[in-house]
Amino acid sequence: MTHETDDALPAPGSEEPQVYAVERSGSRWALSRRGFLAAGAAALGAAAARAPEAGAQEGEEKPRLKGCDNVFAHKDTVSALAMTPDGKFLASGSDDNTIKFWSLPEGALARTLEGHGNWVHALAVSPDGKVLASGSDDRTIKLWSLPEGALARTLEGHTGPVSGLAVSPDRKLLASGSWDNTIKLWSLPEGALAKTLEGHANSVVALAVSPDGRFLVSGSRDNTIKLWSLPEGALARTLGGH
Repeated sequence: MTHETDDALPAPGSEEPQVYAVERSGSRWALSRRGFLAAGAAALGAAAARAPEAGAQEGEEKPRLKGCDNVFAHKDTVSALAMTPDGKFLASGSDDNTIKFWSLPEGALARTLEGHGNWVHALAVSPDGKVLASGSDDRTIKLWSLPEGALARTLEGHTGPVSGLAVSPDRKLLASGSWDNTIKLWSLPEGALAKTLEGHANSVVALAVSPDGRFLVSGSRDNTIKLWSLPEGALARTLGGH
């Protein structure tokens, strides 16, 4: 990996994070918990760049990461990420109650979506890339039209924070998991509640839909994984072991 050395890093405690240019070593983009947008398989923060290398000689100039365009990143922990199917945009949800939309690969901030009244902890993009779903500690789910980011509707029904989201491949169902121990299935695009799935004994924190759309998988703080048949929502199996 080659680093530029002519630009200094931001001073410690600086309020404005930067996008750092890193040689691509993989195909994944990620937002670090410090609010940096980083390219490649490793997200490198300023603190890591300042740390002395093992075996370095005293007074030897250390390579530094070159800061690229400054961006207004999140003001708190980044808790959720989702990419559009075409790979052109990255959505990030944060404990600052906002969702930010970033263009890729340049990492420019395209827009900030506001509307949630608490932390944003779950994001999912529809397979056609036209809808972004967000789940929050305010117990709501919001549907945003893409790429313009307009709020299409707000779904209410959970009695606890929404911590997991998944969209079926045919774009007809949205699944949401919550700290109220339930999973809700919503019909798309109208956002009507289709059914509520019960069975977990603790918060539902992870959801995934099989590529053929036949099964929904849920992970919970009760240490189990449950498989549900779709679209009827019948419990097919419970996996233990964690």
